[in-house]
Amino acid sequence: MIKMKVEQQLKLISVAMVETTLLYRHISIVLEAAILFILILIYLQLRRMSKRNKVAVPEVTVTVDKPSGKYLHGETVKISGTLEEDGEGVANETVALSVTYTDETDVELPAVTTDSEGAFTAEWVIPSDVPPGSVILRASALGIVATATFTQAFKL
Repeated sequence: MIKMKVEQQLKLISVAMVETTLLYRHISIVLEAAILFILILIYLQLRRMSKRNKVAVPEVTVTVDKPSGKYLHGETVKISGTLEEDGEGVANETVALSVTYTDETDVELPAVTTDSEGAFTAEWVIPSDVPPGSVILRASALGIVATATFTQAFKL
């Protein structure tokens, strides 16, 4: 009789242990699902914030009217370019222009201002003291620099 009571108690304890284990497993699954749900919400919120707080990256372009051609002393180089952020023109922004000759002489050109669509133009007459060879034109605005290279052919 005592043995039967002990066996009954052991069966009850065994059933209680199984039920407790199953309960812990269910709790664990629910907690994992809750954590996953919270992580998904955080991800979606961060993604929404990153779209809202997108950093605009400026882009400067610069070209000359004869990029593959040769210019002579006294000839006018027609310079054009754009300043954009996220594909939109940046208006009323100063663009610094400079040239570097073959002998590494740097010359600052007059700065220009972008128009309402972010475009800019300038003209530069090649002085007679520019050595023959490649000339690098630089346009810089908002911390970004663009270059165009052309050739100064020879002295007249």
